[in-house]
Amino acid sequence: VLESMEIESDILSEEIVQVAVGNRVLIEGKAVGDALLEGEVARIYPSAFTKISSLGIEQQRVKTIVAFKQGATPLRPGTRLDVRIITAESADTLAVPERATFRREGVWYVFVAEGSTAVLRPVEIGLKNDTWAEITSGLSEGDVIVYEPSNDLEDGGAIKAK
Repeated sequence: VLESMEIESDILSEEIVQVAVGNRVLIEGKAVGDALLEGEVARIYPSAFTKISSLGIEQQRVKTIVAFKQGATPLRPGTRLDVRIITAESADTLAVPERATFRREGVWYVFVAEGSTAVLRPVEIGLKNDTWAEITSGLSEGDVIVYEPSNDLEDGGAIKAK
């Protein structure tokens, strides 16, 4: 049964510092079809090992064991799956696409669209990943932002909706 199976995952050593036993894990892949399964980090090995990436880069990785939480899905040993370890969560929060945020002199900003003008707005960012950035202050729900500002866009610059 699935509850007795485990996933062995090699996590980059610079990312493992955010991971803790008990973290929620989302599991998906061709082997489980359209299902999105849940698990949790069961064990983190105490030391790293060197692995050569598919690009030929030497990396330090830490072996991590993920235990499934529910259901029975037939899997065979050696099956490849994708795992996303949830190291922090924030429910009912204001978030913008990560690409809309940028830093200048240590301060985070977004451009807010006010009519056809881009207004530079400082913001405070909470949780952030490759896709989304939580905004803890500086924006309100309903503010229209510039999704991917060009490098030459300045405060007060003209913008046009696409």
